Formats: sequence, C-alpha cells, structure tokens
Amino acid sequence: MNILEQALWRVKRVLSFASFIYSFVNAFIVFLIFSLVISFFSISAVYALIPTIPYFLYVYIQKHKKLGFGDVEERIPELEWRLRTSADNKERTDDVASSLHHDVMQRLNLVKASKFFSSKHMLSKFAAVLGLIILFSFFDLTIFKPKCLQNIRQT
Repeated sequence: MNILEQALWRVKRVLSFASFIYSFVNAFIVFLIFSLVISFFSISAVYALIPTIPYFLYVYIQKHKKLGFGDVEERIPELEWRLRTSADNKERTDDVASSLHHDVMQRLNLVKASKFFSSKHMLSKFAAVLGLIILFSFFDLTIFKPKCLQNIRQT
C-alpha cells in the first residue's frame, strides 16, 4: 500500500470516527429522554435501551453511507478539489499527478476528527445532555433503580 492510499485510509477512519461520535451523542440524548419518560412510570431505564440501540444503528449507518471526500473538502477548504482528484488518479505516476499527490499528502496532515464537529452543534448537544441530567436530579429520579437503594429510601 503506497503512502497516498494509507493517507486516504486514515481520512476514511477519521470520518468514520466522527460519524460514530455524532451518532453516539444523539443516541445518548434519545436514551436520556426515554429514561426520563419511563422513570415516571417506575420502570427501569434499561428498557430505554430498546429504542436507543436501533436508533443508534440507524443513524450511524445512514451517516456512514453519506461520508465521502466531499465532507473533508467542505471542512478543510485547503483541499478543495484536490483530494478527490488525487484519489481518482492514485495509480498515475507522472509529474503532474506526483505533484498533486504530494500537495494532498501535506494537506491531509491537517485532517483531525475535531474538524468535523461544529462547535455550535456539539455545544447544543451537550447542553441537551446537561439539561436532561438536571431534569433527572430535579425530579429526584435515578436512571437505574438498584434494589438495595430502593430499600434504603423506603425506610
């Protein structure tokens, strides 16, 4: 595997990690919402995993299918059209292609998972998580209701 293919594989891995984190945070919010709702009925929050796991899988698969080099180019404008062109011409070895590959390799070092998370978007997600946790504490609800703690509260 040549250096360009390794770099492209690394970019795909970063994109996959970013989609996993995005899906996980959304699924955690869904879990907290369902936990809050079913805890009013004195049902264990373990049952909130029933809708959460399929939701996580669905969102992750959909997000993973849509990933492509266009996402990288959108977040890192320095790459513009270069990444896809270089990926399409990775077998070519002439001077023009080599120059393009070298330019892309230098710019691929800029690719980090943090580039794919907009600060406003993630801040709103974490604010939602924090708000739901505050609701749990406000209503004095526990997510998982162990038997030993229920017996202590009753006495």
